Amino acid sequence: MNPVPYLRRSVIAAAAIAVFGVPGNGYAQSMTISSMAQAVCIGSCSTVRFSISLNGTYYTKRIRFWSANPNLWVFSGISSVQDGNGTVLPWKNTVAHQGLFLQSFGNWVPGPLFVTTNMSTFSKAGDLYNGSLSYEMLASADPSGVEPRYEVTGLVTPEPASLLLVATGLVGVAGAARRRRRDGIDDIV
Repeated sequence: MNPVPYLRRSVIAAAAIAVFGVPGNGYAQSMTISSMAQAVCIGSCSTVRFSISLNGTYYTKRIRFWSANPNLWVFSGISSVQDGNGTVLPWKNTVAHQGLFLQSFGNWVPGPLFVTTNMSTFSKAGDLYNGSLSYEMLASADPSGVEPRYEVTGLVTPEPASLLLVATGLVGVAGAARRRRRDGIDDIV
């Protein structure tokens, strides 16, 4: 008996397990799902609108927002939860431990979702993006929510329009500084 073919098959099997993992029951044992929660203040930031999306076709039934700094942000409830078509969804909410827990009454919902929250303690728009607000959601690739389910977490980020305003302001400041330097104007106090 020649041991070389047996050894070759063993090496190929070991390499396949190293690359693809141990064979399982057909479900992914772990998965990274790209997600994003963007926020924008409405008015004085007593109301904040969150846009939550998952990269790919995933459905969600539960979302949690929480504040790491209750001196800046404390949730008091929701105004509305809407899907990507603008349909108002009948989600219930509970406020506890500087957090807001949202749960769908019925079906799992595809993203994006738009959650408008009321704040009992609120700060300014810049504090939305300093890492003090986080989110977590339960996601599934199956619209019925059958396994596998994934916990997705992240930090709230600025919405693109806010980034555009900040970038425009920085370009204006840089242009003014360059013009002052070019014209030889010094600030004398």
